[in-house]
Amino acid sequence: MRYFQISGLIVWIAFYGCYVAGIFGRRRQEVRTERLAGKNSDHAWHTEKTLRRSIYAIAFIQLCSMFISDPAITVALTSPYRLAGLGLALLGATIFYISMYAIRDGRQALVTNGIYRYSRNPAFAGFDLLYAGLALTFCNWLLIFISLTGMVLMHLQIIEEEKHLSARFGEAYQVYRKRTPRYFLFF
Repeated sequence: MRYFQISGLIVWIAFYGCYVAGIFGRRRQEVRTERLAGKNSDHAWHTEKTLRRSIYAIAFIQLCSMFISDPAITVALTSPYRLAGLGLALLGATIFYISMYAIRDGRQALVTNGIYRYSRNPAFAGFDLLYAGLALTFCNWLLIFISLTGMVLMHLQIIEEEKHLSARFGEAYQVYRKRTPRYFLFF
């Protein structure tokens, strides 16, 4: 295996290992990670279900893309771009891990400390960075398309989650929302 394949595979395994561990950890704590909106919103339920399925599909396509070198579908990028992509993917995995650690107790209360002081959605930002980074590293048209689709679905999920958090935490969430960007910096 080449350097980019090995490095990409390590980042991919670390990221999705953390993702799966988070799902099982929350189940052990009897915290439901889906259906944030409950039975009151079919739209939220469908958004969450579509996102979850897309995460699995994207992970599979990312993994396959690490081993595809067909010039008909792969965009040839020079090493500096691919290295920058690996850096973005690693940054995404790191942000995701830090955000999962910050909510390790299961999100029973509004989390506003740690990395959540700088972003209301660092886990989703981590996904986006990983998607963009791996799409840049293993650049093929299917991976680019599916990564962009995943980012849009993440954003739609954030909008649904914000509705839920606003209803659940009221004024406390509104204050947090005003002082903390949705992603990072001013986004």
